Amino acid sequence: MTVRIRVLGQPSLTAVDGAPVRLTSRRSWALLAYLLQSGGRTLSRDDVADLLWPDSGTPQARASLRQELAVLRKALRGAGLDPIETGKATLRFTGGTSLADVTEMERRIAGGSQGDLREAAALYGGDFLDGLSLRSEPFTDWLEAERARLKALALGALDEQLRASVEAGAPPQVIRAAEAVLAVDPLREPAHRALMRALAEAGRKAAALRQYETCRAVLQRQLHVDPSAETRALAEEIRARPDMPPLPPEAEADDGGTSAAALVLVLPEAAALDTGFDPVALYEAQTQFSDFARRTVAELGGRSLSGPGDRVVALFAEPEAAALAALMVTAEPVPLAGAPAMYPAGGLARGALAVIGTAGLASVALHAAARSAALAGPGEVLAAADLGGALAESFDLAPGPADGLLRVSAPAETGGAPAESAPAETEPPGAEPWRAWRRAMARGALDTARQAADRAAALPGTGPGLAAVMTGGLALVRGRLAAAEEALVTAETLHSLPDGHGYDPGLTGRALLAWTQALRGRPGPAGETLRRVLSECEGAERPATLMLCQVIAAAMQEDLGETRSAQAAARAAFGAARGRPQWQAVALGLVGRARDRMGNAAGAAQMSEALAAYRAAGGVLMVPFFHAWMAEAGLEAGRAGEALVLADEGLSHGTASGVQVVEPELLRLQALALVRQGHGGDGQAEGAYMAAIEAARRIGAGLFELRAAVGFAAHLRRAGRPKEAAARLEAGLAAVETGGPPMADIRAARALQQRLSMD
Repeated sequence: MTVRIRVLGQPSLTAVDGAPVRLTSRRSWALLAYLLQSGGRTLSRDDVADLLWPDSGTPQARASLRQELAVLRKALRGAGLDPIETGKATLRFTGGTSLADVTEMERRIAGGSQGDLREAAALYGGDFLDGLSLRSEPFTDWLEAERARLKALALGALDEQLRASVEAGAPPQVIRAAEAVLAVDPLREPAHRALMRALAEAGRKAAALRQYETCRAVLQRQLHVDPSAETRALAEEIRARPDMPPLPPEAEADDGGTSAAALVLVLPEAAALDTGFDPVALYEAQTQFSDFARRTVAELGGRSLSGPGDRVVALFAEPEAAALAALMVTAEPVPLAGAPAMYPAGGLARGALAVIGTAGLASVALHAAARSAALAGPGEVLAAADLGGALAESFDLAPGPADGLLRVSAPAETGGAPAESAPAETEPPGAEPWRAWRRAMARGALDTARQAADRAAALPGTGPGLAAVMTGGLALVRGRLAAAEEALVTAETLHSLPDGHGYDPGLTGRALLAWTQALRGRPGPAGETLRRVLSECEGAERPATLMLCQVIAAAMQEDLGETRSAQAAARAAFGAARGRPQWQAVALGLVGRARDRMGNAAGAAQMSEALAAYRAAGGVLMVPFFHAWMAEAGLEAGRAGEALVLADEGLSHGTASGVQVVEPELLRLQALALVRQGHGGDGQAEGAYMAAIEAARRIGAGLFELRAAVGFAAHLRRAGRPKEAAARLEAGLAAVETGGPPMADIRAARALQQRLSMD
């Protein structure tokens, strides 16, 4: 991780080991920012002193500058950085542009390419030196001018991103780009109009009209004016549109009429709730379900119809898109306070439709889809049998619970992986439950995976090894690491089990064992196990197993701070995962994580794209991991609010799906985000750090306990509590094995110990 100086938004300084470094005075930040913005020019000490201490005489101002400069350089050196060159009468900043967000943003804008502008826009975290002020009129004049200039530059980059998105004609991208512009300048009326149009085109008419009301309220509150005639006319035009916008022109029946694939999504488990169940909790769950479903429909080119919150009705031009939307939504658990998470169900049908007048719509397909949805169980998608021909190439189909219905599921190998060879006519014992376990794990159906493991354990001829690998993998994701390690050690003696797709359970189990050992804080055994596994995969010429083990290796190496090795493994896995959308998306996310950790701002966007692709392929299991990776990137970019939301969503998803192994890391990131938001002194951050340490101890993750302890100790040190900080570090180091080459978290802990001893 490179040192980062952030002055766009709330200022922050981060050391090489990731620990925040505190600058003790506002003038230190003012001096650092002024030097940053000097462009490497040699500055006169007298000029800088007069800027920061205009009311002092020249000798006193020079003395104050000398003292402030010593404080600033000490802090920078503590962060592993010494970018200030001093002369008897001069100062010069010698650091590269990539050290600071502001200089890197300006460099990217000067580059001018779409990629440069996208990264420049991502770097703008808020007003220059947000919240900082000095009793110095010359400095205040300079600061206000710089704030205005940098804001204008950022808005120019954001406007260009919005223009390119509008030209591309992709409503989801326009929505994101317009929202980014309005986050910086809520008075920008053209961005309000672009957002209104995109929402309407995505079938979200009500949201488009709400955006108009937001625009009107902001203009009235801040400028005491009404929206322009152009904006008012757009609102009226959207208001007059039918509730269900016209389908794409491809949706034409053979007779020249209009045909559509209808999708109905419901929450079947809601009907079983007691009549006294908390209505507010149910409303919140229904809202979350409806919002996610409608976003998914829009992103896949469908049109949502208006309806009650407990169901979503949509029309698509193509049945394949409707089926993919159904699988994505039904795989996503809906958290419900006071009860287990609910899983949506979906129904599909196709037929002619008629649009009557400006808003009326009639289609037998809607009734057929509603009937299918009513018969579907939680997490299930049923389709009318006449859709079989349209869906057979892209999805797995099986007979449904009633005549004329098919059960639709993602292709067997995580969303479309081609079989490497046809299954043998007589499969070895355990092949069927092994396949069923992998499929269930991919979609986050942990109870179904447990049933597959139980079937494997009951089969004669498989021995204890296969069931132990399946049980150990489940224990790993559920956050029972001691039980996972105990089960997975049996993989050492398990012979390979060819199953038509090349995934060897013995090698897979040993790779999972390595990851478990790393999380438990045993980097030495973990590294040795992983090296052996990768060597065996290559020697056995099992490309699918090698790909899977490379993904696990990349995740493990990132956890240990071996970022370059992780990037190499993730890149290799990405190339080998072609035809396996879920694994390719996970590998892409790990590549993005490594890029972000090495200082490449494009890594965060890559992780976001990978998560969208993972969900589109029906993936569920890795969603909390993605949230942790993206929250870390948000903190690195100075977007603490975004990181806090991502961590909260990851915790919610993990609770709903049962994936608890990443809970301590999400809690740690939550704590760090609270510190960055200024909640370090009110007890919130301290409580979150304590929760992270307790969660790590509960699941047996020594690595996560140490990481949380380092963050907590750094927080306690800044709060002037060095003895407590030292005690936290000692406890964290006791949770891991410290022999052999130290992993990144051990190095960070020892560096902090050294700083504490010098305080």
